Amino acid sequence: MSRYRRALSGLFAAGAIVLFIYQLKAINDSLFRIGHPYADAGAVRYITTIPSDVETILSIARKHGHVKPRVLMGVVYWEQLPWLIALHYGYAQSREQMPSEGDVSRWTLRRVRYETPKSTTSANGVSYIKFQDHDVIWLKDHNAQMARQLDTVVDDPACRSGPADHIYIRPEPTARYFICVPLVPAPG
Repeated sequence: MSRYRRALSGLFAAGAIVLFIYQLKAINDSLFRIGHPYADAGAVRYITTIPSDVETILSIARKHGHVKPRVLMGVVYWEQLPWLIALHYGYAQSREQMPSEGDVSRWTLRRVRYETPKSTTSANGVSYIKFQDHDVIWLKDHNAQMARQLDTVVDDPACRSGPADHIYIRPEPTARYFICVPLVPAPG
């Protein structure tokens, strides 16, 4: 019996050491974030710009006849934070903003997320983006793979430069090509 106790004690000690090392790493990561605020500059940018972007996109979509647009959001970030922020701001904030069918969301928002600007496969496993399944394409960040695929649905060469500065909207439901509209935040 004592042999089993020694083995069990050794296992517990090894587990405690592993957990202690993990805790030290977590503390080190936290201290790095505190000491280097630029590490989360991307998150701050998303938090401050997405709310006005959402209102601008919904307004432009309505002007083009898309009452509840199907929006594809493209981001380059290590987690889902930008999509979750956009999803939140897409919900109706008042009864006047609610779509006629009573849904609380003013759009259908899908995402494609890349880890880096040079990634060729998205973090959620999508290698080919089906732009034609959407009314609006919103590339919040630039990724080479997204830009290459955008070339297949955008006919105007001027729209291909600076994809994060535009939204791409289908002018009518059967249109093959998207038009670009500068993403200028709505006032207020």
